[in-house]
Amino acid sequence: MKRPIIVDRDTHVILDGHHRYTALNILGAKYVPAYLINYNDDSIVEVRSWKDNRPLSKHIVIEAGLRGHRFPPKTTRHIVKVPLPECWLHIDILRGKKRIISACGRKIRI
Repeated sequence: MKRPIIVDRDTHVILDGHHRYTALNILGAKYVPAYLINYNDDSIVEVRSWKDNRPLSKHIVIEAGLRGHRFPPKTTRHIVKVPLPECWLHIDILRGKKRIISACGRKIRI
């Protein structure tokens, strides 16, 4: 896996990476790499609609996620304003079959 999913740190709602999350579950992963971000901080991330006529806000996104409702593909566009490093992890690590001491060699706190 190259790009961890992006998750709101307060609600644990997946903001980006639903397909990666689903694929990892199908592949039997015990772990899903994720960046936990402060979604309410506009200096970190903003949300836009891919469709100009659809009203969208962070509140709408979180409420939908908490209810288990997923928007259709390409509805929300999250623009992350801070660098998120790539993190290459083999599927055997995510399945828990290999032990590692440190994933990707760094921790980031946003």
